[in-house]
Amino acid sequence: MSSIYDQVMSYMEGKWVALAVALGTYLIGFTTSSKRTVNGVVVEDVTLDYGALVAGPVAIVMAAMIAWKLSKRETIWGNRAVHYAILAGIVAIGTYHFLTSGFFF
Repeated sequence: MSSIYDQVMSYMEGKWVALAVALGTYLIGFTTSSKRTVNGVVVEDVTLDYGALVAGPVAIVMAAMIAWKLSKRETIWGNRAVHYAILAGIVAIGTYHFLTSGFFF
């Protein structure tokens, strides 16, 4: 019986799941916003996107796990560089989501 890791993290299907997680926050978001005013002037506007805050790191971790598993294989279907390029794109999207989630600003 195979583990959940082997089912989800196969190098072919897992990268598409990670890409769906990374791009899913463009479609589905859970955002909170608050404003603070002084004498009718907005002095603080805080927006936090929880979807991007969670999905960004999840996509990065999934891509790293897939890359690690991919590096352990002796032979794979297709060009290894193409798979790593797709995984690098997923990491870039996940990092962008995490940094623009509003958590740091």
